[in-house]
Amino acid sequence: PVPAEASPAKRPRRGRTSGAAAADAAAAAAPEGGGGSSSSKAPSGKRRRVGAAEALPAVGPDERRHRQGPEELLRDAIIGYVEDGGDDPPQSGVTAPRQSKEIQALVAGGAEVPIAKDKRAGFVWIAAAKGSRKKYTWNVDEMSPLPPFKQAADNTCDVCGASCSEVLYEFRCYRRQRRGAAAVVADRRLHPFVSYISKECGRGLLGAQSELSRLREHLYHVVSQGGESAVDTLRELWKVANKSQRRLIQEELRHFARAEAGESQKAAELRSAEALRGPLQRSHEDVFRAVARALAPVLSARDLAAGALRVAMDRSRVPQDGFFGKFAVCLQDRQPLPFAPVPWPKADVEECIRLLVKAWPIRIELVDSLAGAETFEHKGGIVEGFVVRLVYLAGCGELHAPIGQKIDKDKVLKFKERHLELMQRCHESFSRASAPSGQKGPVKAQDRAIDVPVPPQTVAFEHVRSVLEGITWPSCFSRNNVKPDDVPYIQAFPLGLVLNYCFGLCPSRTVKLWPNLTALLTSFIAQHHPTFRYTTIQLNRDYAAKLHVDGNNHGPSYIIAFGEYTGGELWIMDEDGDVELEVTEALRGWPQLKTGTLVKGRLLDIKSRWLRFDGNTPHQAMPFKGQRISIVYFSRKGFLNIPAEVHKTLSEVGFRLPGEDYMEESTVRAEPKTEEAPGSAAKADAHVGDSDEEEEEIDEDEQADAAMREDLDSSAWRARDWATVFRDLLGATSWGTGSVDEDRPLGLSLSGVASGAPMFAMQELLQGAALRTLVMSSVASPALKFCRRNCRPEHLAVSEFGTDRGPRGAVHCEVHHRNCEAPPPEDEDIYVASFSSAPFLNRDQRNRHSCFDDPRALAYWKLRRHVEVRRPRVAILEVPDFDDVPVAAQPGVLGFLLDGTDPRASTNWGLRTVAGYGIAVFDIWLPDFGLPRAESRAFFVLVREDSGGQQAAVRIATLTRALARAVPSCTAQDMMFEEDDPRLVEAQNFYREQSQESKTGSVSAKANVQVGEELLRQFPHASPLHVERLGLALQHAEQAGLDPEGIFIDLGQDIR
Repeated sequence: PVPAEASPAKRPRRGRTSGAAAADAAAAAAPEGGGGSSSSKAPSGKRRRVGAAEALPAVGPDERRHRQGPEELLRDAIIGYVEDGGDDPPQSGVTAPRQSKEIQALVAGGAEVPIAKDKRAGFVWIAAAKGSRKKYTWNVDEMSPLPPFKQAADNTCDVCGASCSEVLYEFRCYRRQRRGAAAVVADRRLHPFVSYISKECGRGLLGAQSELSRLREHLYHVVSQGGESAVDTLRELWKVANKSQRRLIQEELRHFARAEAGESQKAAELRSAEALRGPLQRSHEDVFRAVARALAPVLSARDLAAGALRVAMDRSRVPQDGFFGKFAVCLQDRQPLPFAPVPWPKADVEECIRLLVKAWPIRIELVDSLAGAETFEHKGGIVEGFVVRLVYLAGCGELHAPIGQKIDKDKVLKFKERHLELMQRCHESFSRASAPSGQKGPVKAQDRAIDVPVPPQTVAFEHVRSVLEGITWPSCFSRNNVKPDDVPYIQAFPLGLVLNYCFGLCPSRTVKLWPNLTALLTSFIAQHHPTFRYTTIQLNRDYAAKLHVDGNNHGPSYIIAFGEYTGGELWIMDEDGDVELEVTEALRGWPQLKTGTLVKGRLLDIKSRWLRFDGNTPHQAMPFKGQRISIVYFSRKGFLNIPAEVHKTLSEVGFRLPGEDYMEESTVRAEPKTEEAPGSAAKADAHVGDSDEEEEEIDEDEQADAAMREDLDSSAWRARDWATVFRDLLGATSWGTGSVDEDRPLGLSLSGVASGAPMFAMQELLQGAALRTLVMSSVASPALKFCRRNCRPEHLAVSEFGTDRGPRGAVHCEVHHRNCEAPPPEDEDIYVASFSSAPFLNRDQRNRHSCFDDPRALAYWKLRRHVEVRRPRVAILEVPDFDDVPVAAQPGVLGFLLDGTDPRASTNWGLRTVAGYGIAVFDIWLPDFGLPRAESRAFFVLVREDSGGQQAAVRIATLTRALARAVPSCTAQDMMFEEDDPRLVEAQNFYREQSQESKTGSVSAKANVQVGEELLRQFPHASPLHVERLGLALQHAEQAGLDPEGIFIDLGQDIR
């Protein structure tokens, strides 16, 4: 896209000459601002000479032509300027070694005059360009002529001194930089001196223009024109450009969008908005969540939205469309609040704000990054101090809240008391659906189950890893300095001394929640590094911390990581390193590292290895695949000022706190200050380690995290809404009727998928579309009745259709009760099947139990044969037990499933050997997709060449990974019927009648195993064996610290 042009900067008007001597031109009024002409005249009085240390004065329009111009950045002022750090253009033209009398006088007056004959070679010269937003060029043909001056004395060339009958040209310059110079390339600016030179002399100054500069200048003119023709021209340029030219094209287009190198449009616009409005939250939000930040924890986003909806309903003015319409549906269905769309139209944002201020007496200032500010407030007035500012990024259509915007808690409590009636009505109408049990129960049970070795027993690495993998990890929303930009939250929490939003420096709440875990981790570090002092332990799971500085740390840190993952090294800045990373945002204490610059560093492996490092040096976690948990031990600033009770609490649970002798370990880099009062340096040194006069990052914003975590977790997402959420994430809201050809329905075949889930999923995703469930095969006998009634396939079989007898091999069909052939292969579009990977652990053909003779491998062989013979457009093959394969054996199993052969018969077993298909392999962690099952699944996706082939298969895998953690969570209760569901009531009545007729066994079973009466009422039809197994399962769940209301119990298993 071609950005809109900024309004061209006005070139300064030239003043009239007074005809005075050239030396008198040095005495003038105050300098002009920004290169424009001064509107004030020079003060009267005796003229004076300008000393060498004085700036060259500018002259007003009523006196002389101006000699001062704005000191703009070269990148912003010169068409074709290349910031490559190399030599400046040679400008090989020739100019006469002369200068005008006016220049001579200025030099004699001590002013710095670049155009002087003995100075000009030390500068690079540029000329004012024709009608361009950028002002200057190296191209002689693009020079913009000036109109003649009114006074003849001003129509002289600064080089040759001749009175020009032709026109003059405005020239500027900047100091020439040689290779190896110590100048900072990114900050180079124009010299303020303005010269007036004739065309011939100007040709000599400009000299030859480099090829890259000509290309960049051409790009500038193309983009400035705009429209489709510019896009077409850019495409043609891209086709013929070499590698260096393509890099130049990317850099210039990025600059037109005003984004730093490697910076997204959102990041660039956010940076610009922050320069004017102060720091903003990195993640976008809706109006209600953004305002709730200022009112939390007293009022939540749900409270605000419910009040707005209640008032709108009272007035019968509830919007049916737009984002508030979605809010209304979610509130009325007692569901979680939806997330703001991207881009979010400004009109929709303003509508939500209007509805909010109609219900609540507050004022909201909406600041548009382009259009300015607009105020919305309650008609009846507002409560004093209840003003919230929001910033709307017009370019990317996102709403952001300022950081640190908070209204006093006592004021909000009084505010809430005045509106209790409204909140009560909202609670009655829109209270959240019943939530699963709180986290405290499982957390405490999990902590009790942690075994803490007592000396002389040692803490094993594997023990620490298993404990951390088995605990419940909270969602953290408040650590923006490490949180990747593309995720709403991370899994992380601190143990030990933290800076709390409300209580200052104090023990973290997790120390109380996890006493055994705290004891384990303090023993762990004491065992390996007994002399190390620290105040805090930071735990992180499954995220790669972005480039950052731990500016609140004092002294060295220790880090170690666990898990089955690849990548995930720790990058630490080091001038001698060989790995470069780009700085994407400002780093605290490192102002010299500008955004967009590349810095060198080294990679250090911390997998099951201790590493001592300095957290105040820029570092980041590299991307990784798999599951990764890291532990960081460090000391927080301010440890000397903690209260005695805090010191005692932390010491009692095992923390080895630092003392005064630890002060010299400080590596904190203070931000540079423009002015420093005498003695302030000594004062600053004396306070190193104090809890800061400067602003600090909040380690544990308990209020914000709790409020946002509650919004995310406490109200369950209904399973029936998953398809709507899924389509919204994909931007595919139009899926449905018309998305599939009515004359050619989409054909679906399932093998080994007794639940029919893929069929139900397609029906939900493509609502109203024409679908056919052609075949369900390899269905276990107990599931036949369910599949026949609910999935309604055209053919249903216990075994696989005999593809060894042709594409339509006959098999007994449970729908037609006779042998049937499968539908024609051309009707089959999507084939979904499941197989076990366990048989392929043994691939040695010399062993009689190898996969080639294992009956369990027959299912895989048949589904591979199905793909090879029937050739569906897409085949999705699920491996539910691949996670059970030992990690060391997984590459071998995967390699065989892709490219394996039977050496005895030279038979191909690999899926990649199926001709005419592209293939992609990936695994997914089910909780990342909203499913309440703590397990992973591997998938092989094959796409026929005429349907997209390898490219489409890779896109499927990429899209699947992108959706991880984007789908709202679902709990076990969401998959159950409501208590008043007619189907459940009918079943309960039926079995209650049967139980009254035959009262045998149940009473004695209940006496043997204690089972909650409430749960028994939900299973009135349970047999004595089922009751026994249910009781045992609940006992196991309680012992393991699990929430009985949030688990699945398979009563078909013998768990005794």
